[in-house]
Amino acid sequence: MPTKQQQARKPIDHSRIGRNSRRKGRAFEQQLVHALREIYGAQVKRGLGQARSAGEVADVEGTPWWVEAKHHARPNICAALAQARAATAVQGVTERDRGRTERPPLAVTKANGGPIVVSMYLEDFRRLVLTPDLKPTWCDDCGLAPYPPSYCVHGVCKVGR
Repeated sequence: MPTKQQQARKPIDHSRIGRNSRRKGRAFEQQLVHALREIYGAQVKRGLGQARSAGEVADVEGTPWWVEAKHHARPNICAALAQARAATAVQGVTERDRGRTERPPLAVTKANGGPIVVSMYLEDFRRLVLTPDLKPTWCDDCGLAPYPPSYCVHGVCKVGR
């Protein structure tokens, strides 16, 4: 026979848990959009096509990065980076040519109550820091810094064209 405590326990509403998780993810992505707009301008938006097919758009669009945003109790940074890299993979491209054909993956993670952490692969970081033509250059047209210079996210720049 069930005890009073067992009888009083309410069943778990799994649809509500999923809804709250999606709401938390959406709020985190919107927080990233506002932060990245300070760098890349008003064209930064949430990737709205992700619900239909996750490989089509990044979590945050309008940047030169493929942004994968994760907000969990204990986010898995390596899995987030791997997901972003898989989404940016180009068929038939060698690893050596990878950086010239796709947006570099960027994992932006946040543990509950913790700071936001931005992670990238070492080869992408080295390319960003060491390659002179990939260092940010300020655009004369819009005043922002596209990365790489040949990739203009503003639509008005003539950088690298």
